[in-house]
Amino acid sequence: MGCGREAAQGELARLAVVDGAVVFDAARHLPGRGAYLCPRPGCWERAVARGAFPRAFRRPVDVPAEPLHLSI
Repeated sequence: MGCGREAAQGELARLAVVDGAVVFDAARHLPGRGAYLCPRPGCWERAVARGAFPRAFRRPVDVPAEPLHLSI
């Protein structure tokens, strides 16, 4: 969603939506549509600037102002 880098799912952070808000799904088990984001610095900001979150989840979502800690 951010930089567009192609990588195996295990190298990317899975994000999900819980109660309308974007959350980091570290266990990769949250229900619903997931989206994958490169955990490198700057990818979160780029995804926000591009409006990638609502597009990836196919609905309006609340995106935290501060980047989530995406450690995989």
